[in-house]
Formats: sequence, C-alpha cells, structure tokens
Amino acid sequence: YYDQQVVAWASTDSDEPDTLKLILVNMTGRAENVNLHIAGFTPGSGDAWVMTSDDPLSQANPDSFTGNNTKVNGVTITDVQIANPAAFTELLGSIEPVEIAASADFQYSIEPYSVAALTLRK
Repeated sequence: YYDQQVVAWASTDSDEPDTLKLILVNMTGRAENVNLHIAGFTPGSGDAWVMTSDDPLSQANPDSFTGNNTKVNGVTITDVQIANPAAFTELLGSIEPVEIAASADFQYSIEPYSVAALTLRK
C-alpha cells in the first residue's frame, strides 16, 4: 500500500502536438502544492478546470448525481434533468478555464479533495 496524497496522469494527442494534458487528483482534506517537472515538453501557457465539492465525502443524497455541491471553476453543477439536457450542456459551455503560469518546472496548488484538468500549450 502506497499512501499517495496527489496522483497525476499526463497525455498527449497527435492531433494537438503542441498540447500536454494533465489530470491531478488531491485525495487529502488540505490544499497541496505540487511540483511539476515536465521532461520533453516546455509549456508557455496553460488553462485549468478544477472540480471541487462543498461536501466531497457526503453520501446524503444517493438519488442526486451532484447534490448541487459539485463545482467546476466555481460554477455549481446542477443535476442532469432528463427532460432538459440542453440546460446542462449550456451550463457546461458557460464555464471558463482559469489561466495558469506554466513552464517545464512549476508549482501548482490543488484544492482539497479536488480534481484538476490542466491543458498546457507550447
């Protein structure tokens, strides 16, 4: 058993050779500063989409996908309404990425119990 505080995955796409995508997951109840060292790719800019929850450990409402506690970049994600899926799509389209400073070696602070999707560009 290895007690990881933050886990990370990275991927590239041949359709976007100047882009590196990272997923960071913070499994702790505190913000964590993550030192990122990227070999073979030097980003010049980046964007972040961060999913958080007001009550990440709650299982109080199993009939609710999000319990209206889940947020992406501060925007509350409401439950999907089968009768109105366009409202959900519109909500997701309204979420703006957060610009981040990125380089081959940089530090990123990830919020407690959160998932961050980072898109880094050369």
